[in-house]
Amino acid sequence: MKRISKVLSLLFLAVAPCAMAQEAGNIEVSLVLGNSTMFQQSNQDMYLLPKYDNTSATPGTGLGNAYSSQSSDPGLYLNLSEVGSNNILNVAGIQGRYFLAPNIDVNLMFAMNINATPSKDYIEGVDESSPLAIPAQRYIQGRLQSNLQFNVGGDYHFHVGKNNNLNAYAGANVGYQLGRIQTTTPYTGNQTGEDVKYRVQSQAGQVMGIQAAIVGGIAAQTNCGLVIGIEVSPVAYQYSVYQVGPTGFQTYKANHHALKFLSNPCLKLGFRF
Repeated sequence: MKRISKVLSLLFLAVAPCAMAQEAGNIEVSLVLGNSTMFQQSNQDMYLLPKYDNTSATPGTGLGNAYSSQSSDPGLYLNLSEVGSNNILNVAGIQGRYFLAPNIDVNLMFAMNINATPSKDYIEGVDESSPLAIPAQRYIQGRLQSNLQFNVGGDYHFHVGKNNNLNAYAGANVGYQLGRIQTTTPYTGNQTGEDVKYRVQSQAGQVMGIQAAIVGGIAAQTNCGLVIGIEVSPVAYQYSVYQVGPTGFQTYKANHHALKFLSNPCLKLGFRF
């Protein structure tokens, strides 16, 4: 990581002396590398699905252990306090800027992930002595996972450097993100005596977030249009709502607030035209 930081610093210093100033009407498209406020998906199959005890009305739906009367803290269980938790090699999204004036821009950033697994029914086998035995085929649970994030904002630019071609900027943005998972359980082959229990079951859960942040950074453009920038959020706030809906039961909701200082450092590589 230290080597990467040194290389990026040297690259920025090499670009700075030949930097060019932006003009009104310029469009800038950048790949944003580094921290992302998108919800972590590593445990999405756990925290976005209902946890409840079918044999008892209590403790009911909640976060964490389904057999405990206390629900887990959503901030700790869902890592909602991590307003940005990826390394510099992570692609956080794509950002577009439009310069209304040489020192004022409006911008939009977007990122999205979708994963889908179709369901597959269980197929019974034939339990006979070899070679007449036919192996059973295990079922696959259908799953649709999605995670999206977007934010809009504006920045005010200050020209700095000997030639006033480097630009530092400060601004603000607001954003929205959604993480969702929906599962479908097909025929599983479960039996009780002569009866076969077969009921297609569907479960879903989601976590939504609203963010607001003050941002600041510095950027430089080469004479070929390449733009290199570094950005950080001095202050960032995030409000998150966790929601699951067990089939046939009341929706369960929990919310969380997070306030971070000097968060979401990122590197921007793009082109201005």
